[in-house]
Amino acid sequence: MSITYVPARLFSSPGTAYRRRLRSAGLSLALHAVLLVFLIHGLPKTNRPPERSIPRPLDIELIISSPLPASEDPPAIRPSGGRISGETAGPAFSSEAADEAAEGTENTTDLAALPSAKPEPADQMPPARTILSTGILNGPKGRAIRASLQLAANDERLIQICNLETLAQIKAAHPAMEPDYVIAYAGGPVELVKGELTADRAALRADGRWHFLEFRCKADPVALEVAAFAFRLGAQIPKRDWDRLNLPYD
Repeated sequence: MSITYVPARLFSSPGTAYRRRLRSAGLSLALHAVLLVFLIHGLPKTNRPPERSIPRPLDIELIISSPLPASEDPPAIRPSGGRISGETAGPAFSSEAADEAAEGTENTTDLAALPSAKPEPADQMPPARTILSTGILNGPKGRAIRASLQLAANDERLIQICNLETLAQIKAAHPAMEPDYVIAYAGGPVELVKGELTADRAALRADGRWHFLEFRCKADPVALEVAAFAFRLGAQIPKRDWDRLNLPYD
């Protein structure tokens, strides 16, 4: 499971919340020394109904990259809560046949167009009953992970911790899936206010497929602890749209 965070500028103005604009970028060679790969075993169980398949160990990769120039803004997308404009609603984890059918569609999906029924506000996302990153950071590999996170600034640490929590929660909720990449800024900036990260236009990759994702995470970047978390996994993003959304293929 990979966790990738691309730092960027922090915008602020009097009387307004800080907003972090994150952009996709190539990895910085100067920071390759902080790349760590860990095998995580025994995630805490959640109260969500388990699926029959047995989850595999999480493979976590921490990467810090450098930003692109401010002029290169990513295209705007919106999570559709299980529905993409122009497509029939279906499960977030669709079959290969559904993916091939989506790729064969001639009309390009308009990701900026919202469906008629708007998704629920982020504060109505079901909260996680168990925080999973605590067990990972306090586990056998936790010391090395913490040492790596100390190389980042506080706000960067917070986003890294929230990315870790996101991937762990999705893996626990959907054991049959193999999530390995989360991009909080896929459709635009994330919001970071008083230790709470809101990413309502994120993207998640699992089993080689990209999905819309929303999540909210409140964390302490000094103690490296997540206090609250909620997420909603949306529809699959058609492969024909990956390039213009800067979503990596591998």
